[in-house]
Amino acid sequence: MRNKMKKTYKVVILASILSILFVAVAASAKPGPQFLASTMECEFTPELKTLAKKLGGDPIKIYHWVYKNIEYEYYDDSRKGAQATYFTKKGNELDQCSLLITLLRISGIPARYVLSIKPKSRRNTSRKYRRSSTIKTAFVDAYITTENYRGIGKSGRKDWVRLAPWHKEIEAGEGINIFKDRKLPPELEFDPISYMLEMRNQSPVEIFYSNLKKYVNEKYPGKNISDISSVPLKIE
Repeated sequence: MRNKMKKTYKVVILASILSILFVAVAASAKPGPQFLASTMECEFTPELKTLAKKLGGDPIKIYHWVYKNIEYEYYDDSRKGAQATYFTKKGNELDQCSLLITLLRISGIPARYVLSIKPKSRRNTSRKYRRSSTIKTAFVDAYITTENYRGIGKSGRKDWVRLAPWHKEIEAGEGINIFKDRKLPPELEFDPISYMLEMRNQSPVEIFYSNLKKYVNEKYPGKNISDISSVPLKIE
């Protein structure tokens, strides 16, 4: 019985070592053509080709362009892809990675996504949204030279280098508080009765948004809705 158990342990240990070696070899393997290909998220558009050419195909310049010019925007999963992220100059982790990957691939530098997935809390989650059970944090692996400083040079030795273009320092200023004493300003109060008595082509939410935008522009010149502080309202 003991001999059988020893053999079993040896097999398990051997299998574990082989799996680790397989993962290590796969991670360091030379990239295939799929890491240079145009995809739906990483489309080689004329605008992005022009930008990549302007940056000289330099991985450092490409990374810093995305880092410095694309503002972080919070939302789940991918909504824009590389092209829309470039036009709007905003994007979450995944879409910023799509833009970086696209510029690298256009420049002949193999690049791929790396996703870090963790379970999402299911508290206060309705059945309608339970299908989205994970939060994905995206990174970029770029296949560049490693013997020279930060991926540049003519060295033949290359490896996958991990990048996070969205990880940047952000200064948050103090927001504006339009809800004095945690109450809605009289200018923004909504009258449901008058709304129902007239034919309108806007929903109550659209009307409130329009009034809120006008209120902020008049009361706080130079500010916009995104500058409003999050304050819990007192419902009476």
